[in-house]
Amino acid sequence: MKPPVMLYDDRCRLCLGFARAVNRLARGRLTIVGHYTEEGRRLRASVLYPEATEMFWVLGEREAHGGRAALLPLLHHMVTARGGMGMLPAGDACADEGCDVFVRSASLIKNSGHVEYGPGRAALWHD
Repeated sequence: MKPPVMLYDDRCRLCLGFARAVNRLARGRLTIVGHYTEEGRRLRASVLYPEATEMFWVLGEREAHGGRAALLPLLHHMVTARGGMGMLPAGDACADEGCDVFVRSASLIKNSGHVEYGPGRAALWHD
């Protein structure tokens, strides 16, 4: 798997809809992975922190952006990325009650994150 990668909450119906919209707009050029999939857990453990599921993330070559800080990098990668795998299957883990639009919108505005990878993390992106 090569960057850029978008991580999203695959247990939230609203977030799933957001990921599907991004996948359509990016025409499959990005790799989109659910937080709770095996690959999502591996990526979070490698470069993020345990509470990283509180927002979506865009992981690039050397850094990751989350929440509102990820909006511009996401738009950039949607246009420029090549060779992505599209939206990977997330299973059937969506919560029955779905998500509150206002709570998730407030979360996007409130939460922001940035993580820079160290030189030893380069192996993360090798197949």
